[in-house]
Parts: sequence; C-alpha cells; structure tokens
Amino acid sequence: AGAAGSGAAAAQSTAAADAAVKVYKALTGGHPEEAIIQYTLAIDSRQLDAADLAMALLNRALARQGLNQMAQAVDDYSAAMRVDALSPQMRAVALYTRGLAYQAMQQRPQAIEDFTSALYLAANLPQAYHARGNVLRESGQYLFALSDYAKARRSNHPQPHVPGYGEALTYEALGRPAEARKALE
Repeated sequence: AGAAGSGAAAAQSTAAADAAVKVYKALTGGHPEEAIIQYTLAIDSRQLDAADLAMALLNRALARQGLNQMAQAVDDYSAAMRVDALSPQMRAVALYTRGLAYQAMQQRPQAIEDFTSALYLAANLPQAYHARGNVLRESGQYLFALSDYAKARRSNHPQPHVPGYGEALTYEALGRPAEARKALE
C-alpha cells in the first residue's frame, strides 16, 4: 500500500509539473488567454503549496497585464504578495510589475510607491528607477525624474539609451534644449 501510495503521489507530482510547463509555455508563447484559464484552474484547485500559488498568481498577473487587464493584474500581484512566499528579489519584481500596471491605469502615486518599495528590496533594479523616473516626469517632478534616470544608467540599465531618452524628454520639458540634445547623443 505504501508503494502504491508513493507511486500515485509521484504520478500526481509529474502531472502537475507537466501542467506547469504547459501553462508557462502558453504564457511565454503568446497565448495569454489560455495561460489565464490554466493558472485560474490551478489556483482554484487549492492544491498548490504557498510558493507555487504565489508564482501562479504572478504569472496570471503577467498574462492579464499582457491583455491590458490592469485592475485584475494588480489584484493578482497583491494576492501573490499576501501569500508571503516570495523571495525578496521576486517580491521586488512583483512590486515593479504591479507599479507598471498602476502606471498604465494613471494611478501615479501607487506606481511611485511600488517602484520605491521595489528599490528598497532590490536597489540593483534599474528598470524600477527608469519607470519611477517616467512617472515623476509625467507628474511634473522633473528634477526627481532626472535623478532616477541617472540612477538607472549607473545601475547598468540593460538598454542605456532608454533612460537617456527619458532624460532628454525631461530636459525638453524644463526648456533646456542643449541638455536634451546631449542626453540624446
């Protein structure tokens, strides 16, 4: 009986692993609708451990964000963080991506708060500096935006021209075209 039980558990575990791979491929393969359905089934099954539940919620949030379902994505990011099973680095990523959803919904204070919280957890997240700089620029807080763009570059942003472009837009808004031109160069 013990061997039969172990075999059944192993089969369930393998089936769950196969399902996880399949749904992740749907997410990364450009099929967010299918990913949402499958992640929802897994979440609703109540058979995921805390870490897998948190990751399923994060991935469903990403799929929803890809479909421009920002409010639902925010809910999933928040739920994933409430599970309290994310590493500090993953929590930082969750905060950053939730901040992007808030930004898309024009909820700037919440976006700034999430980007700032992400940076407290992972100061080496240049995308969060860049994103916060964008929101600050959009809010008319130009000097703070310039500071964040510089931090994004110093933190080795993977695309250094992106924060440079943000700087140029900020200098343009400040009426400083020579500095805008220099940032673009």
